[in-house]
Amino acid sequence: MLLVKDSNNFSVENIRMQNSAFWTFRIFRSECVFVRGIRIYSHTNWNNDGIDIDGKNVVVSDCVIDCDDDAVCLKSDDDKFVVENVAITNCVIASNCNPIKFGTASRAGFKNIAISNCIIRAASESNIRNWNSLSWMERYCVAKPITGISGIALEAVDGGGSGKRNHFKHSNDRHSNSHIYKGWAPQ
Repeated sequence: MLLVKDSNNFSVENIRMQNSAFWTFRIFRSECVFVRGIRIYSHTNWNNDGIDIDGKNVVVSDCVIDCDDDAVCLKSDDDKFVVENVAITNCVIASNCNPIKFGTASRAGFKNIAISNCIIRAASESNIRNWNSLSWMERYCVAKPITGISGIALEAVDGGGSGKRNHFKHSNDRHSNSHIYKGWAPQ
């Protein structure tokens, strides 16, 4: 696992991370972080996030992320630290859960998030999750095997920055020119 915590002007480029015991790459309360050309392949356990971003002025580009849990997850764990000015671009993203997720932690919220020119596809392997075995999936979704539950997920179980449940605080978020391949998630 790589943890960038309380850092400024930090750059990670052209490395490969494989089969982390937990979240693979965590950016926490950091500013001006640049991530470029990294490759993450992590399918060893249920909670194998790819990149968890809890920072300001973060750029993630030209990465390939293939993991069991959330591939790119924006988190807001600190009540006083808004996740803002984040750009995710030109990445290939694969997940057995949520390729792109805002939350589950969303205490201070999200602002000015841009996701562009990304490809979302099925994960290379699925050794742990079998969403079709869940009874609600069998009743309401297609019968064919699927490996994920959504392309982009907004989850705020902790109040979403408002102190109230079921409120999700975000502003100026943009998503453009990305592609989710057919057959990846329920249709």
